[in-house]
Amino acid sequence: MLIAFHFIQFEKSVPMSTYLVACLVSDFSMRAAKTVVRPVVDGVGKNTSTEIRIWAREDAIEQVSFAVEVTPIMLEFLEDYFQVPFPLPKLDLVGLPDFASGNLTFFVFLLIFYFYKLYNFSSFRVI
Repeated sequence: MLIAFHFIQFEKSVPMSTYLVACLVSDFSMRAAKTVVRPVVDGVGKNTSTEIRIWAREDAIEQVSFAVEVTPIMLEFLEDYFQVPFPLPKLDLVGLPDFASGNLTFFVFLLIFYFYKLYNFSSFRVI
């Protein structure tokens, strides 16, 4: 009996602590947000960009529109505030239901739990 293998090769990462690394296997759907592009400054360096993607269950994917809109703005604000560009080419935000530990932050991967961050604006109202 032959066993078929599928190999995935990842790009070399920046140095980081192992507790900042996460891997998720799911059948979630994805919505892409605006890619954050950093231009060359004073002719030094090269253009860099960060692709931003938000993941959620298929039945909750319509509720990620707020994250799609706000995440690139937040990333640009934080880069400007701290004067440090985000060093990686992608950032994934993942909405997970019912997670006991609250929110977790990894270097390139934010786990967001539905109770707090996914919004259904059709039923949203201010009291």
